[in-house]
Amino acid sequence: MLPHWKQTLALVSLALLLTIPGASATHAPALAADTPTPTATFHVPSSTLTPTPTPTWNVEPGTPTPTPTSTRSPTNTPTPTPTAQASNPGDVVINEVQPDPPQSGSDAAYEWLELFNRTSQPIVLSGWTLADNTVTETLPTLTLPPGAFAVVAGRVASFAVNFPGFGGLIVEMPDGTIGNGLGNTGDRLLLRDSRGVLIDALSYGDNTSVFDPPCPAVAAGHSLERRPAGYDTDRASDFVDNPSPSPGQGLPALPTATPTPSSYPDTVVLNEFLAAPHATDWNSDGKVDSDDEWIELYNRGSVAVDLGGWQLDDVAEGGSKPYTLPPGSNIAPQSFLLFFGQQTNLTLNNDGDSVRLLWPTGHVMDSFTYTSAKYDQSYSRTEDGGGTWTQTYPPSPGQPNRPAPTPTPGPTKPPPTPSVLYLGSIAEARALPTGRRVSVQGQATVNAGVFGDQDIYIQDDTAGILVHLRSGSLPS
Repeated sequence: MLPHWKQTLALVSLALLLTIPGASATHAPALAADTPTPTATFHVPSSTLTPTPTPTWNVEPGTPTPTPTSTRSPTNTPTPTPTAQASNPGDVVINEVQPDPPQSGSDAAYEWLELFNRTSQPIVLSGWTLADNTVTETLPTLTLPPGAFAVVAGRVASFAVNFPGFGGLIVEMPDGTIGNGLGNTGDRLLLRDSRGVLIDALSYGDNTSVFDPPCPAVAAGHSLERRPAGYDTDRASDFVDNPSPSPGQGLPALPTATPTPSSYPDTVVLNEFLAAPHATDWNSDGKVDSDDEWIELYNRGSVAVDLGGWQLDDVAEGGSKPYTLPPGSNIAPQSFLLFFGQQTNLTLNNDGDSVRLLWPTGHVMDSFTYTSAKYDQSYSRTEDGGGTWTQTYPPSPGQPNRPAPTPTPGPTKPPPTPSVLYLGSIAEARALPTGRRVSVQGQATVNAGVFGDQDIYIQDDTAGILVHLRSGSLPS
């Protein structure tokens, strides 16, 4: 028996002959000489082929023969053609993609992706488009049943070389490639409906246009696949590297491990760390470098804890090698334990990283992730062993975390002593320091215009004084 995908192709180019009693014969168009003509057999219910019986009557002699009434043949009701309906982002997702098939050389025809209908209703993909980093193409029209998969292949025949037993729904791209051929080291896929609404997207390898960081680039013959099928949080972590691609099936969810009790205490936590030493020699070795980075632990419990076998680490994957604390690394209750980079060989990035404390089992006891670090400024808890994380406290390696003290205001300057208005004689006024305000009375003995337009000279029985008017005009 031909595989399902070959039957589909054969039926596209095949006209079938159906002979019904009373009907004239029609002939199928000739097939190519090298294509065997399959024989199709149709089983038609006998009720469909039985002609309508001719009515008969028992007529008494002399009674007029009634005129037979024709029986109306039933009208065939055509099956309605499905129409495309509006979809929401995430209703259909790109569930799996194989950008690098196992074939060497030009492998674009062997590339494929898998669509998945996450809804409870059939969705007609009519006028939908698929784009990679360069080219946008219209998908062949197909109806995707609820909870079902459909494979979009560059070439169906090429896809069948790698998956000969596939029997699911499959369509072929019009030009035999997805986009202009998916890049092995990085590319993107954008799925839009007929309105141009972006329904789903992903990027992988060195392409960060959708996910940053993107999904990993997979090896030849592997696929990127959602786990479980249809799982969608719009993050690269929705996808896993599948060494055994499963078109039309989907991956199950990972089994949930049953937690087992642990004998390791949860009283020891990260308390403070400094990731960007710059001008301070924190470990006092005479130089400022990455060895001056430090991590502080705090035991908030009431008993001492041996941290032998525990680990300090940065980001889970791709960072520094974890540092394993040696046996006898005891931390007393309500006490601190400090580790410099010189000891741990951990390198914390200034532009963002994670700090993690792990039990010997690998369980993450405590962690903190930051996006940037200021020079010579630590991240610390607002309360030792608790509270929230802040970057405003002054660094205190091996000491309690405390906010910066409030500046004490200095002594205030006494307000200037206002000038006292002095009332007295002209002789006394002349003896006062410059700048004192005085009020004196006298007789003008020299009018304006002699010493200056704004100057007069007044005199009393003790002395005389020159008066200069800064503004206004003198009385005439």
